[in-house]
Order: sequence, then structure tokens, then C-alpha cells
Amino acid sequence: MEAVDRTPARAALEVLLFSVDDAGRLVYRRCEGSLYADEQVDEAALAAAGLAAGHEGIWNHSTSWHRDDAGNIVLTYAVLIDPDPSAGELRVVPLENTNDRSESALSPSPTDLSVDIIARHAAEHLAFLLATGTTQLLPELPEKLLAALSCHQLRTAGEI
Repeated sequence: MEAVDRTPARAALEVLLFSVDDAGRLVYRRCEGSLYADEQVDEAALAAAGLAAGHEGIWNHSTSWHRDDAGNIVLTYAVLIDPDPSAGELRVVPLENTNDRSESALSPSPTDLSVDIIARHAAEHLAFLLATGTTQLLPELPEKLLAALSCHQLRTAGEI
């Protein structure tokens, strides 16, 4: 019988910074960060994105979590608006619905998640929050960003 690894999972951060390209499509770049025991997770996400707490005009939102290939629990934050889209590779957030749902309500985590699927889920969740007015302290967002987000389905967090 194969030995089971009972090492506790570590937490890691990924931050998806959203902006709009010249074609009006929602795009993102991904940053990674660490989470330290004495650090507040929201501030750690901002630091991973190269931003400081109290930065004006930015929306920092915890959107999901997943397990990575190394067994870490990855907390995903979405940041609107990317203050420096040229700082990394930009990827278009897919609009199409991919097979990213679980097969069981008892196991809600999809088995195969790409960063594009995570970004699409984040965009759908942000679109839901904007459309339902359930956001607090939201900075004024540019019309082109609101238009790009409105192209996405509305999805609550954790929807299976």
C-alpha cells in the first residue's frame, strides 16, 4: 500500500490583476505571493501585486481558493484595476463556459483548473457583485472596464 503524505498544506497567494485591452476585452496578469503568519491576508495580496494598503482607485477582492500541484492551498484575489498592465504577460479572460464544475455537491472543487478558468470565475463573480450592488467601498471604475465585465455571466462565489 502506498504511504499517505500527511504534511499540513501551506497557504500561498495568487493575485489576478484585471484591465482592458485595446479591443475592449477583459484581460489579466497573474502575480504570486507568500503569506506569513503575522501578515493580514488582504495586505499580503496587495503586496504580491506590488500595491500598498490604502492605494486609491483599486478594488481588492478575495474570490476563490484551490489546491495547486504541490498541495498548497492557494488563495486567489482579484484586483481591479491593474495599475501596470505592462508589468507581465496579459491573457484574455475567456468568455466561453468550460467544464469547470464539480460532479458532486459533496466535492465542490473541480478536478482540473487552469488559471484561465480561475480568472473567468473571478470575472463572473465580480460581474455578479457589480450587477447586484452588493459591493462596499467600491472605487469608481472606468466605463470600458465595466463594459468588459458585463460581457461575463453572473456567478456567485462557490457556485457549483
